[in-house]
Amino acid sequence: MTEDTMTTDDYVLYADTKKSLNGLNKRMLFLMLPLVVLSFVFFGAFAHGFSIPRHGPTGQPAPALRVLFDPGMAAFFSWFPWFLLAECALLYVVMARSHKKQKKPIVVLSAEGIAVDTTATHLGLIRWEEIEQVRSYTLIYRYVGIVPKNTSALCQRLGRSRSWMLQVNAFCIPLYKLLGIFVAPINIPQVYLPITVDELTARIHAYQKAHARTIPYA
Repeated sequence: MTEDTMTTDDYVLYADTKKSLNGLNKRMLFLMLPLVVLSFVFFGAFAHGFSIPRHGPTGQPAPALRVLFDPGMAAFFSWFPWFLLAECALLYVVMARSHKKQKKPIVVLSAEGIAVDTTATHLGLIRWEEIEQVRSYTLIYRYVGIVPKNTSALCQRLGRSRSWMLQVNAFCIPLYKLLGIFVAPINIPQVYLPITVDELTARIHAYQKAHARTIPYA
């Protein structure tokens, strides 16, 4: 297949469901589960009270100071870990179902632009002229990052229901910039892709070149 053929026809990419579910399982096992366990340990100590060792004026051990909370706070500390556990379980079920029900292509490249429809980001078409930069990068995980020329204008065109995740990411970007970390407002995670993010980025750049748009290479 020649480059002309590759960039004349639409390029349609479907999610690797098995791979994305494995990635979800790993995140739950190594990130969320330890967080829940720590919450039981930490909040359990507050719920039942704790002791602070003390020493007398001569340096001899003195009776420990027992710290107890009022019944309302103790009840909150007792129930919060269970609430967190239930929330994580519900989140896992919802995300697992979303992965399994993902029937649409997650990426479609065409003469008009890039259509993005992952389980977390249902943006639809982003036109070539709306894109400032496309690059692959790493922030814990690997991503294809898409930077719009005007994020506010893109959000307005897409509507609130489709652009809320884009708005959240855009809100956090100035903080990451202060730390010298690149983060894109629109991201396609490696965990969803059957090819590498570098391969997809190169293909996006090939479409950009074929359709005479100007997107900085990175």
